[in-house]
Amino acid sequence: MTSRATAIVRSAAAVATSAALAAALSACGTATSTGASSPTAAPSSSPSASAESPSTSPSPASSPSQSPESSHPACMTVAPRPLERSTPLPEGPLSRALQLRDVALACDAQALASIASIDQTQLSYGLVSPAEAFAIPQPEGDNRYDAIVTLLSLPAAEETLGGQTTYIWPRVHTQAGSTDDSAWEEVVTAGLLTAEQAAQMRAEGSGYLGYRLGIGASGQWMYLVGGD
Repeated sequence: MTSRATAIVRSAAAVATSAALAAALSACGTATSTGASSPTAAPSSSPSASAESPSTSPSPASSPSQSPESSHPACMTVAPRPLERSTPLPEGPLSRALQLRDVALACDAQALASIASIDQTQLSYGLVSPAEAFAIPQPEGDNRYDAIVTLLSLPAAEETLGGQTTYIWPRVHTQAGSTDDSAWEEVVTAGLLTAEQAAQMRAEGSGYLGYRLGIGASGQWMYLVGGD
């Protein structure tokens, strides 16, 4: 082979080698480009969607509470009041007073009528049966359930007349209480009388004529009356 032919062969071999090398490098680059992609991020353990989902627990403000002391039983127009305990009472009158208050707050007409029948309680100055006196609904402005609960929230007074001791609510309905300014103020504040009605009764000398309640020393419910 001539020198010229040898040179041609060598040149062709070099070109082939370069082409092979270029192809190999190109394949390597492609593999690097496709294989070196960043790994898929692991899913978050606290997806944002969960933060946006509404809470299953209702807000406390969605169901407003109602205090027992700010409402009143269905048979009454006044809010419940505690029994006044500053006046010392024997067991019998105290037990009866607590019972009357609880039964009135329960709007238990049958129980009140039953107690009044057994004790022969005076409920009016006319012919009114216990069942009629405690029938529900009560006449507007003349509610005996209101009267019981309100009267028993005031101080009582002990009075003995004709050898019989009675515990009386309100205390203004006694000889001593009828001249006591604070006793009159108690019934006005409690809503048993208006200030004008109290002033008129005092001016006329009639004494207190609003609702009053009496319980005997033995616990007998003596009366629940209003007027004269």
